[in-house]
Amino acid sequence: MRNFLETTITIVMGIILTGIILIGFSGCSEKGILQPMDPVLKIHSSSADILMDNFAKAYSGRDLDSYAQLLHDDFIYTFNPDSAKHSGPVYDFFTKEDELITAANMFCGQPVVNSRGRTLAAITDIDFQVWKQEGQWEMAEGMDSAGSLRGVFDCVIHITRDGDSNFTICGQQLFTVILADISDDEGAIQPNYQIIGWQDLTMN
Repeated sequence: MRNFLETTITIVMGIILTGIILIGFSGCSEKGILQPMDPVLKIHSSSADILMDNFAKAYSGRDLDSYAQLLHDDFIYTFNPDSAKHSGPVYDFFTKEDELITAANMFCGQPVVNSRGRTLAAITDIDFQVWKQEGQWEMAEGMDSAGSLRGVFDCVIHITRDGDSNFTICGQQLFTVILADISDDEGAIQPNYQIIGWQDLTMN
């Protein structure tokens, strides 16, 4: 587990698209954000398309509980090295735990103090202005599980920050989704897709 207290920045959406927002890991507490207060509504994505619709809804709605259900336990986010080198020391990839800590700081609606002592304005709105798949889903090569698919999405997301400059970020992103099973309330097993890979393809 990486030492998040030493991390100088984190990346909006857990990624670097075209613009960069610095979010510290020390703002909203992990304990207060990652522990749901109420029973979590079970999210079921019976197809890859429904999964990505649920992704956009959970992220724009800043719904951490729903977002967590969309990520596979083996989820990996891969940074674009050409973009990352401009933002200081970052890691090559995020695990699911890393991504959820990042998302918690983004979704909490409170200012975040990063490790440099700078207070970053609260994010109050995430608006998916463009969310469009380029081409069709293709079979993911090298994946162990049957039903793994890859698709490229064009994204334009407007970020609103409280009392600070708003900005719009855009970029092409590669998602790998995997077919899993989920039990419904009656114990029946139904197909369910989750995101297992997310790679930034942004060109600077």
